[in-house]
Amino acid sequence: MSPKWFTALLAAGWLHCCGQQFNVRNDFHGYGQPELAWAIEEIEDQFLIFSGNVDTTNAGFRIGFTTLSLDGTVGAEQGFGEDSVSYYAGWSNTSDHHTGSNIVTCGTRTPFGDTAHAVVCCFTEAGDSLWTVRLFDDEGYESIGYAAHWVSDTVIAAVGMAVVPGYNAQVFLTMLDTSGHVLWTQFYGGASDDYGRSIDIAPDGSIYIGGDTRSYSGPDMDDYVLKTDASGNYLWHVSPGTLYDDPSAHVCALPDNGVLYVGAHIDYEIGSSSYSRLHARRYTPDGSSVWERKYGPTLFVQELKSVKRVGSDDFIACGSVRSEVYPHGVLLRFDGNGDSLWMRSYTHPSTDTTWSDWNDLYDVISTADGGFAACGYVLSNGQDSWVIKVDSFGCLVPGCQQFDNIAEQGLVLNVLVYPNPTQGRLFLSFRSAMPPSGEFTLLNTSGQVVRRFQPGGSSVEIDLDISEQPAGLYLLRYGDQEGTRWESKVIKE
Repeated sequence: MSPKWFTALLAAGWLHCCGQQFNVRNDFHGYGQPELAWAIEEIEDQFLIFSGNVDTTNAGFRIGFTTLSLDGTVGAEQGFGEDSVSYYAGWSNTSDHHTGSNIVTCGTRTPFGDTAHAVVCCFTEAGDSLWTVRLFDDEGYESIGYAAHWVSDTVIAAVGMAVVPGYNAQVFLTMLDTSGHVLWTQFYGGASDDYGRSIDIAPDGSIYIGGDTRSYSGPDMDDYVLKTDASGNYLWHVSPGTLYDDPSAHVCALPDNGVLYVGAHIDYEIGSSSYSRLHARRYTPDGSSVWERKYGPTLFVQELKSVKRVGSDDFIACGSVRSEVYPHGVLLRFDGNGDSLWMRSYTHPSTDTTWSDWNDLYDVISTADGGFAACGYVLSNGQDSWVIKVDSFGCLVPGCQQFDNIAEQGLVLNVLVYPNPTQGRLFLSFRSAMPPSGEFTLLNTSGQVVRRFQPGGSSVEIDLDISEQPAGLYLLRYGDQEGTRWESKVIKE
């Protein structure tokens, strides 16, 4: 970073805004098996991460919570399960915290060799289990739970899929009281399979369910949004879809009692591979379309998996975008008209030298300091939970937004490094006017290469862990065959 750039960023306040950023990969429960963080909550002075696919000594799967401090330090861990039973954590944004109350989640309980049942669980703000209720236990319906949401101080809603005799998979909506007693259940759908994977409650009490459908789409699967009144009575649904199998709709109820949802728009397929763009739609309370937006280029494996409202009429969504090689986690902020404010992709340091990672984000929240936190997983020589915390501009490196449009500014390349000196964690914000073809190398004072990695994209936030390196002076360098060069001294304390 040149002195001129540093001075400009400091004067603007970018180098000391918006709290602590971090980028944490961790096998939170320590079993060494595949793990994914499905939901995140900020409660007082810590983050609570709801994760699943956590291996147990009885070979089943379980769910659990991990606390992180506001600087990303891993704290207490809780795991829940039973012998010879697997618990699955639902879907993206599967949990909900009611201010001053408890956390509710919806998932699935599957005894080995037996029928799967949706379950609703209630936990304290510390992640301690209060109760678990199996839905459709008496009826014997096979079912899968996907998400739970507080409706009021005394009522909890849960959604998922149930196979009702005489039908295929149907969307279920179940209301429970704070002790877990079922108040009522309604089913929705048509002649084929329908799934409810997300839920939100509008100010007037009406309920929006997002998911996917085959009943209203022909042979392919379409995104699906269903609206009911506060008693669960069907009002309307939309399933716009494409000519291909579309990912699920993830809903966010709006102050005007309308709804917005995110997912992916499939532009075309090659063989069995779908090529898509990030996608959002907004509807009025009566189901009329307000707008539809698509973001970024059409690439393989791209999708938004959760969306939340920010302030009066902005939104933050998370998911994955395709890089030059593998998917990166993505955050997208857009306004009430669907216009993008910024979009950033993120990776975690690879455990090898090729950066051949798969990064994905499943839930995102606004944080008390004005930034954002998101969770998901990273796959690189194993799969672990992954949590990032960024500032209000989506930056791991404060000030990264100053160079979002470097092509228009006449710059070929910009790299911001922070903090420097570092005690082990180095954040890089990489911006290139052209798709990068080069690589970074980290050299010690003897000129030996101690780390080598590719940026992975033209605009990406990178976390480099050099804590295993001895204290001293290093040179971080980027170069490509086109002659683009950048370098910076790095001090490891």
